[in-house]
Amino acid sequence: MKNEYRNQARDVHGNVVQVGVHYGDIVINGGSRPVSSPAELPLTGECDPFLAGVHRARPDRDGGVLPPYVARDADEELRTRVGEADENGGLVLVVGPSTVGKTRAALEAVQRVLPRHRILAPDPGSDLRRLPELVDRKTPRWVLWLDDLEGHLGGAGLSPELLDWLTRSRIPVVATMRSRFYRELRPGPRRGDLRRGEHLLGMRVLNSAQPVLLERAWSDGELARATATGDDRLREARARFRVFGVTEYLAAGPELLTAWREARIPTADAGHPRGHALVAAAVDLARTGLTSPVPRQLLDELHTGYLLDAALLRPESLAEAWEWAIEQRLGVASLLVPGDVEQTTWRAFDYLADAADANVVDVPDAVWRGALDHASDDERWMIGRAAYGANRWDVAEFAWWPLAERGESRAMNNLGILLENRGDHEAAAKWIDRAADAESDVAMFKVAMRLRRESPGRFSLVSAEYWLRRAAEAGHVPAMYELARVLDSGASTWKAFSMLSPGRAEERLDEAEMWFRRAAEAGDARAVAGLAELLLDAGRLDEAETWFQRFAGAGNPDGLYRLAVVAMRRGDSPAVESALRDAAGAGHARAGYELAGLLRRRGEFGEADRLTTRAIRHETRAVSDSISAHIRNR
Repeated sequence: MKNEYRNQARDVHGNVVQVGVHYGDIVINGGSRPVSSPAELPLTGECDPFLAGVHRARPDRDGGVLPPYVARDADEELRTRVGEADENGGLVLVVGPSTVGKTRAALEAVQRVLPRHRILAPDPGSDLRRLPELVDRKTPRWVLWLDDLEGHLGGAGLSPELLDWLTRSRIPVVATMRSRFYRELRPGPRRGDLRRGEHLLGMRVLNSAQPVLLERAWSDGELARATATGDDRLREARARFRVFGVTEYLAAGPELLTAWREARIPTADAGHPRGHALVAAAVDLARTGLTSPVPRQLLDELHTGYLLDAALLRPESLAEAWEWAIEQRLGVASLLVPGDVEQTTWRAFDYLADAADANVVDVPDAVWRGALDHASDDERWMIGRAAYGANRWDVAEFAWWPLAERGESRAMNNLGILLENRGDHEAAAKWIDRAADAESDVAMFKVAMRLRRESPGRFSLVSAEYWLRRAAEAGHVPAMYELARVLDSGASTWKAFSMLSPGRAEERLDEAEMWFRRAAEAGDARAVAGLAELLLDAGRLDEAETWFQRFAGAGNPDGLYRLAVVAMRRGDSPAVESALRDAAGAGHARAGYELAGLLRRRGEFGEADRLTTRAIRHETRAVSDSISAHIRNR
């Protein structure tokens, strides 16, 4: 369900551009008039940093709250990415902890590289699906700005399909995301066996971008540049950087965290135990996965659960607690941040939520219920994930069940895993089947790849082959290739039992050839190589040579070497030497070694030594590249 307060601006000091949740229109100034074209949007060079999401900083002597920008080490990379996104389309994503300077760095890059572009900065939770309707040939260049990307993901937000349209339209998308949300949404091992194959649209969006990472600790160069600005606040932050980051000091994050943690003492000792409880409830709501602000009444109800043993602290009145919690400290921020102009909704300052323990096992039942009562569908799914990881399977099931009933495949999939782990195999199978039935060929392929990664069991490799076949029959080319691989590798197993199943291995090889051929004809280079190898193993040398020639293309080293293998099978020595020379010249190490051996047998030791030396270099470079790729992909 949509939060009724999401389409309201906060801390407004100039133009703000929002995408309307209620009517699906793009509107300016909280809905005063619809936007019919990006030409009506403000220029990036005129964008108010605070409206873009930049945290306020400690005021200087003149009351200024925006310090001079300190060049970050990542600026060059970030500006290059923005320029490439403007030229070719695509997502530029800046990731880092709360108050690390992500939004400021991203905005500086956009304003430097694209100063005359128009900027569209929608509110979190906005419906972005109507963006294509606003674009025509006369549309000026513009950029989609998504601060806190986690609030813009999902079916109505930045879906893979919308990102594909934006990319093809060469509309750059610049986004920021806090590290903890990026870790949650990126693929990787998950506690409780929620694995990489989950059907999360947001995951597919994140996979399309290599993030620019900003670290909490500043480098020596960054610290030196901060001092060189002459700004007193930056000099003070530099002196204290060993305790916490420069930008989090400027945003008063540590002071706010300390004020909250130290408030739970008796009121007589200047404590604010009820205020502490209000903030604790808001922090725990954020820890469950709820990102949107909540009505004040919900915090009024939930905070009492944090005061059960606080009678001796003599908690202050509720009005006093609210006054303390929303007081702006150090001219920067408050412990509870308003979610709308009228201040009817509130959330915890994000630094507090990020600093809290990520383990949510201690979150009270009432907070889980309150979070689910005020969650959008995407938030509900995230709440279920958090609950599942905390072994609160009852909460996870309650979170996912209504989504699954409405046909959301990712919820069906995760609900199936939950029920399977609980031992309810029949119900689990029902939800897994419904998830796949509701999905496209792409989604069925992802189901299959997840199943292939899991340990053998009820959802085993046999099930993976079933979903691969369904996706392949629906026209998914990578599924055709993967199915062919499964059939080809599995044929050897059937050969071992050929007396029990006569002809079964041949049937699987025939089907593998069919799927390899279909994928190869659709342009999959891996399938071209796979088909050629299958034909080579079958002794069909002429056909294998034709496909290896196609694989070799404009000098593919592996394809060139396999042409030499075909010539070897034929006993065609001149063709073998020619193909080995082509492959070695293209950098194929094994071809170089084999050609060197051939030349030594002929007594041509000088050239053989040169080829061996070059092959060693190629092999060393290949190993180094493989290690580097592995490190980058960790």
